[in-house]
Amino acid sequence: MPEHSTSPFCDDQTVEERRVGRILMVCSVVWSASLIGCAWVAKFVTITSPALQLAVAAVPVVLGAITFWVFIKKLRAMDELQQRIQLEALGIGFAVGVLYEIGHTLYVRLADVQQPDGNLASVMLFAWIGAVLWGKWRY
Repeated sequence: MPEHSTSPFCDDQTVEERRVGRILMVCSVVWSASLIGCAWVAKFVTITSPALQLAVAAVPVVLGAITFWVFIKKLRAMDELQQRIQLEALGIGFAVGVLYEIGHTLYVRLADVQQPDGNLASVMLFAWIGAVLWGKWRY
């Protein structure tokens, strides 16, 4: 296996970066599955035990923390260009999330509508993903 890969994007990764990237992908899939599973449980299963309620709520939080820890590890292994792309993407994701939350909160108050379940994390995540893809294409 060669030390570096070739790609039309600027992702000339070392073997270690690819290894950590695979771990991050697995963590992300497990975390996403836990979010879906716990959301399903919260919607369709009645849990009366406060300890079990806390446990169900804590599962995606703990798995998310592990995923973020692996992401930071991958970020530290990246070269400067990849770090710049990630920094810009995180900034864009954060800004889009702030603007979404401000607009959504004002709309809910002004329109006097019932506020649906939060989508802020999804908005920020998809904005970050889009910004990463745009940054890889741009650089």
